[in-house]
Amino acid sequence: MSVTVTAKVAARVRAQRLETLITGINDTIDFDFPVFVNGSVVVPNYLATLIASKLYLGNYALSASTPLSIDLAALSGGKGDTSFSDVVAIDVVSTEDPASGRLLTVGNEGSSAEWFGPFGAAGRSTAMEPGTSLLRYRLTSPGWSVGARHLLKVDPGANPHSFLLIVIGN
Repeated sequence: MSVTVTAKVAARVRAQRLETLITGINDTIDFDFPVFVNGSVVVPNYLATLIASKLYLGNYALSASTPLSIDLAALSGGKGDTSFSDVVAIDVVSTEDPASGRLLTVGNEGSSAEWFGPFGAAGRSTAMEPGTSLLRYRLTSPGWSVGARHLLKVDPGANPHSFLLIVIGN
């Protein structure tokens, strides 16, 4: 008798805040790292620890044709820390019905204060499909700097769009 076992392994980042002042955030937020398959072995792309002292969670609802420039140095309207000097992980989660077809564009703020950390250069953006997540993380310390460049643009285009923003950093 032979038995075949298939297992899936995924690296995970767990952000945890214990302070009671952050009501509304469950104690942990998990992120799955992408993995690749090497033969029959599933290997995480990275084996590292992200070190951060701050966590922010915001829930946003944008009207059609009303882009928002989110100030990572002075966040408002969410729960948790509101000012970051660097970002080690950021997750934008579209909460729209996947069948809606409503795209959400993240990045390309267009001003001299544009934060382009995970995009590599100013003027770049990523279009997200509804019901998806855009997770970016940096394994080198201290993360992407938030200083003179601190504005992250989120654009719903011609349709309204709701999303969550999770920022982990210092």
